[in-house]
Amino acid sequence: MRFFDNLFDIKEIDDYSVSGLNKELTCINIYDAFIRNNKGILVVANSTYIANLLYQSLINYTDKVLFFPMDDFLTSEAIAISPEFKVERITTLNVLSENSKYIVVTNLMGALRYLPSKNIWINSNIVLKKGMEINRESLLEKIYDLGYERETIVNGTGKVGVRGYVLDIFPTSQENAIRIEFWGDTIDSIKYFDVETQLSLSEIDEIIIYPFTEFVLDKYNDKMIRKQKYLANYTDKVSNILEYLDNSIVCYYDYNTIINSYALLVDSIMEYDRDNKQELETHYMHDLNKIIGKLNIYYYHFDDDISKNNKSYRYKYQPINKYNGDYNKIKSDLLSYIASGKTVLLCIPNKESAKRIIKYLELDDIILAREDNVVNGKINLLNKNVYEGFIYNDYVVIGRNDLFDKKDEIVKYKSKYKIGTRVQALTNLNDGDYIVHEMFGIGIYRGLHTINKGNLAKDYIKLEYADGDVLYIPVENIDRISKFTGKEGVGVKLSSLSNDNWKKKKSKVREKLESIAGDLIKVSAERQISTGFAFSKDDENQAIFDSEFVYTETPDQIRAMNMIKAEMEKDKPMDMLLCGDVGYGKTEVAFRAMFKAVNDGKQVAYLCPTTILSNQQYEAAKERFSTFPINIALMNRFVDKKKQSQIVEDLANGKIDILFGTHRILSDDIKYKDLGLLIVDEEQRFGVTHKEKIKQYKNNVDVLTLSATPIPRTLQMSLTGIRSLALIETPPKERYPIQTYVLEESNLVIKDAIYKELSRNGQVFILYNSVEKIQDKVLEISKLVPEAKIDYAHGQMTKDQLENKMNDFINNKFNVLVCTTIIETGIDIPNVNTLIIIDADRFGLSQLYQIRGRIGRSNKIGYAYLMYSKHKFLNDIAIKRLDTIKE
Repeated sequence: MRFFDNLFDIKEIDDYSVSGLNKELTCINIYDAFIRNNKGILVVANSTYIANLLYQSLINYTDKVLFFPMDDFLTSEAIAISPEFKVERITTLNVLSENSKYIVVTNLMGALRYLPSKNIWINSNIVLKKGMEINRESLLEKIYDLGYERETIVNGTGKVGVRGYVLDIFPTSQENAIRIEFWGDTIDSIKYFDVETQLSLSEIDEIIIYPFTEFVLDKYNDKMIRKQKYLANYTDKVSNILEYLDNSIVCYYDYNTIINSYALLVDSIMEYDRDNKQELETHYMHDLNKIIGKLNIYYYHFDDDISKNNKSYRYKYQPINKYNGDYNKIKSDLLSYIASGKTVLLCIPNKESAKRIIKYLELDDIILAREDNVVNGKINLLNKNVYEGFIYNDYVVIGRNDLFDKKDEIVKYKSKYKIGTRVQALTNLNDGDYIVHEMFGIGIYRGLHTINKGNLAKDYIKLEYADGDVLYIPVENIDRISKFTGKEGVGVKLSSLSNDNWKKKKSKVREKLESIAGDLIKVSAERQISTGFAFSKDDENQAIFDSEFVYTETPDQIRAMNMIKAEMEKDKPMDMLLCGDVGYGKTEVAFRAMFKAVNDGKQVAYLCPTTILSNQQYEAAKERFSTFPINIALMNRFVDKKKQSQIVEDLANGKIDILFGTHRILSDDIKYKDLGLLIVDEEQRFGVTHKEKIKQYKNNVDVLTLSATPIPRTLQMSLTGIRSLALIETPPKERYPIQTYVLEESNLVIKDAIYKELSRNGQVFILYNSVEKIQDKVLEISKLVPEAKIDYAHGQMTKDQLENKMNDFINNKFNVLVCTTIIETGIDIPNVNTLIIIDADRFGLSQLYQIRGRIGRSNKIGYAYLMYSKHKFLNDIAIKRLDTIKE
């Protein structure tokens, strides 16, 4: 018997209520009900955010846990559906259709959601086998009915493409896309293929194609009836997620909050119907009172809230102290617990951290244990993840977060929604868009065409050039094409296939680059002949620091870190450029380089372009380095003169290991005792004088430059080998995806989105790019959401005004900021996870992408609303252009 399997003594088979448990104990209690009853369980939380936290805790106790996330408010369902959440729900339905004995965690909207009956869902699957005879046209029709969208080139989940006798499809259940080749109506082969390269991988004998929509109906119903609100007309065909669990057990987490939210939801439906002139009481969802299992468990925070209708279990736990790495306090409390006869469980998921704890505590009573052999009266060190510790009866359970007081709970959400990268740029092209071919220059994309040569049919990309000339290139040469990145169509001159102007133009650019490179090579040569400090190879401390990163590193992060460490270990001064998009993990890579320097007794300077960014990076570093005795200081205009003087003195005496700051740290009075590493964040945003000062450091100090959007010269220096380059091209996979919607401007949605963010104590960006009318917009939103504290900011404010305003926002003095595009770069506020962009169609795609990267940087889901004006015509092409941001 494992320790956590027998923490509660409940034998009930009828409905009951529970109170007095924290989130971790609640999850253990749910897990106890799961193994005791041997039946499926539906866990209902009030919001997606809370549902995910419960899901993350439950997967530490059993792998029989599934997630069924639904957007938390009505308007998102009425207007747009998050693709990542949709795939997660569909995956859950697929698993449950084969085995119902799972714990399924959902939010209120997920529990109320209309679904097809379980039998209809199972019968909708398409099974394809090698050698099978099947009519291709009928197969395609079935696939379209399952919600798959036809694309020229398949590069993401839910896409299907047809090229002659080849059918490509990316089913929801697969990590890779599937290529099905026909010989007539016979399936000749089934292969996986890579969406990045479009090259075939391994061959398989069978594939099951599951639906890519939840609105599947049986063949007796009208195929066009897909929208959720109409499903209520087919009550014999409609079900909910509980039916997929065979109506077993329902656990309501914080039941009072759920029923209050449901009442508000019903009111919002009435309001939505009135605003949209629809009949009242439109059927959008199930009645909460009908989501009843064979056994129902109601969880309450407080004893007084418990319903008198059910048998109740009242528990009492004590919270754990937050130690923040204070080993003396940890040791003292552990000895006190053992002396009082309690059994302690230190739950540490990381082996390196566990070794360090044993080493620093130096306690005789600490033993390595497993859940099935916990020794009473001792300190048991378990290899286990527990997010929130507790004291319950004679047991003390302490998690890693309790020991080191991490601000953010570790959240690992991995979307199964797949999108390609390199080929994606081509699939986003529409007929008539400008492209660049590396050999032939600027042309116009005219789609894919199948050309028959003899008995062979082959696909070609059609490109149009000057004078109406046409070029067909094979699809396998797709990597030679890139989308034109100038101002789309403005001043674009097509290249000619009848002359060598494109070749001459490339030659002129090459000559200019070579002239620029002369001086740069000279600087680089001076650096190469100088001798720098060769940092040591990674030791145990570095391994521990690296392992304490709360997310899983992407392959690009690991590759970049290895490159940087290798450069630091050389006896030549490093000059490395680290490029990565917003939120791709450059800061963590930089922190590991900083630790490597400090671990060898060197000092580190971290240069930021703005005061706000220096504050943010300083706070992030204090948390990340909190478990090590490293002194970190900050130098900017928010630091008073007296403190600055003390920092200058301590820095010269070597008492400060890491100094964060703006250009102030480049001043002549700043003297380092032994500077080993300079990190420059967004170098292109510094002036000429500051860049010259930075250049002086490069002869004998390792320099790491971070950039999301490096200027061409900086990038050219890297590509020509004058400067080393590390790239992070893939985003972290274990974070929430940003849920992005493209919709007509709606006050109801704005109101709903703001209230939803405020309900989780978050903050909101409203991007309104009109300085003249911005105060009017603030007044309008204040009337819409009177409870919100709203302010505004724009680029015509003075630097001090703007920084003060942003600092107030960071410190949560107001929760909604109406602003212009000043937030595009250099702003990182993890508490802001809702972004509303007014007149989004007036922005460029790259700009929207950059702005959207300002949210979704915490453990909360980010919501981005790209709104176009309802007062002017916007054609389908413009809407589709905005839709590409979602992918």
